[in-house]
Amino acid sequence: MKASKILSALAVASTLTAFPLSASASLNHAQQSSLLSGTMYEAPARAHNIDPLLLYSVALAESAWRGANDGEIQPWPYTLRVVSEPGNYQPDLSAAQSELQGYLERYTSIDIGLMQVNSRYHGHRVSSLAELLIPEKNLLVGAEILRETIDSAPNDLQLGIGRYHHWSDEVRARSYGARILAIYNNLLQVLK
Repeated sequence: MKASKILSALAVASTLTAFPLSASASLNHAQQSSLLSGTMYEAPARAHNIDPLLLYSVALAESAWRGANDGEIQPWPYTLRVVSEPGNYQPDLSAAQSELQGYLERYTSIDIGLMQVNSRYHGHRVSSLAELLIPEKNLLVGAEILRETIDSAPNDLQLGIGRYHHWSDEVRARSYGARILAIYNNLLQVLK
């Protein structure tokens, strides 16, 4: 199946949450999906020993936008978000860079790009926050953070994934982890 068809199927499946995946499940090399082979999700995910489909699931939950490609839901690389405002979806890199500059003048904590990497907690991972608007860099940083959060909760994948969204509040982390695992499992079901 071509990458574009897979991503379209992923967009449709991501809105479903009826197939929960066990919170104690672990993703090993044998289980890792090759469904996103050749996409921008593959290299950053593999660099951090994460299933590319799991990385895509997080990106979809973090930056989903129904504005491009005839309204298909997809992760959007030029997404900016602050607590006090709804998501800001810019049409291209140039517009997103300009908007980010304005945000930096007004806010100290900004979620940036596909993986919504937070400037306050993870800005040190890049030399310039504008780098996080480059999809490949954003995915690489996001995959690094996700690997760290998964490793922080051995034998508890739901909590580990959930810490990507909220480290210190276990209830919120588990809720987020369950949501990501449901998206992931739905995508696997649809793409079988």
